[in-house]
Amino acid sequence: MKKISYQGWDNCLQLSNGVVDLIITLDVGPRILRFGPINQANVFKEYPAQLGKSGESEWMIRGGHRLWLAPEGDHCYLPDNSPVTCQEISEYHAVVQSPPDETCGWQKEIELVLAPAKNHVKVTHRLKALRNLEEPFALWALSVMAPGGTAIVPQPPLGTHPEQLLPNRKLVLWAYTEINDPRFNWVGPSFTVRQQSDDAPPTKVGLLHQTGWAGYQLGAWLFAKSVPFQTGAEYPDGGVNFELFTNHEMLELETLGPLTRLEKGQVLEHVEEWHLIEHRGFIPAKHSLLPIVGG
Repeated sequence: MKKISYQGWDNCLQLSNGVVDLIITLDVGPRILRFGPINQANVFKEYPAQLGKSGESEWMIRGGHRLWLAPEGDHCYLPDNSPVTCQEISEYHAVVQSPPDETCGWQKEIELVLAPAKNHVKVTHRLKALRNLEEPFALWALSVMAPGGTAIVPQPPLGTHPEQLLPNRKLVLWAYTEINDPRFNWVGPSFTVRQQSDDAPPTKVGLLHQTGWAGYQLGAWLFAKSVPFQTGAEYPDGGVNFELFTNHEMLELETLGPLTRLEKGQVLEHVEEWHLIEHRGFIPAKHSLLPIVGG
C-alpha cells in the first residue's frame, strides 16, 4: 500500500499485490477508481473530464465503483465531492469513509481487502445511520465497467414441464427498456449484454439473481463479482438484487442488498467478492463462482 498521484489527484491510495492493483482517491468519494492487472488497462470506466477535480456543486459519476442507496432518488445525486478519510490497516487492507451526510442522516464506508497472491478483492460496503431513518433503504454497489465488453449473467438451469410447475426467475424492466434490444442475448445458460459505443440508447434490467455471480468480459480479462442473495428478504425495484445498466459510454454491474429500516447508530453491510480472471474468450457458463476462479 502506498500514496500516489493518479489522474490529476495527488492524494490517492494504491493497493497492489504485484499482479493486480486497486486505486482509491481520497480527495472525493468514496470511489474505487481502478482495478486491473499491473501496467494494463483499467477494467473500470473513467470519465477524463471529471478526474482530478473536487468541490463541484453537482454530483459527478467519474467512473469506477461507488456506493449508493436504493430505491434511486434525489439522495443518489447529492455531491460526494469532498475528501474522505482512510484507515490503513495493513499492506493489503484499508477502510475509506465519507464525511457524515447530515442532509440524509448517514455515513458511508468501503472496506477493501486485497488477497496477497490472488486476483481477488473483498469489498465491504457499510452505511451508518446518524439518526432514525424513516424509509427503508437497500445498499447498492455499482461497478462502472469500461466500454467494449460483454456482461455475463448466469441463469438457473432450465427445468421441464410438468416436473417444475413454479417460476424460478424474476425479470424487471425499466420504462426505457426494449426486450428485443439487439445488445441482449437471452439464449443459453447465461444472459449476456453487449456494451456498444454507438448511438444505442440507455437500457436497464433487474433480476432476482440466485446463481451467485455476474461478470464482464473485456478483452482477455473477465471481471467477476459475487451477487449476494438472502432467502426471504425484501429487495427494492420490484424485488431484485441485481441490476444492469448500459449506454453508449459504459456498462454498470449493480448488486443490491435487502430493504432495511435503520435506527440511529445501526450499521448496515453489503459484501461483494471480486475476481479478475485472464481468459481469452467467454468463460463456460457455471452456476457457481467458485469453480471458475478455483476457490
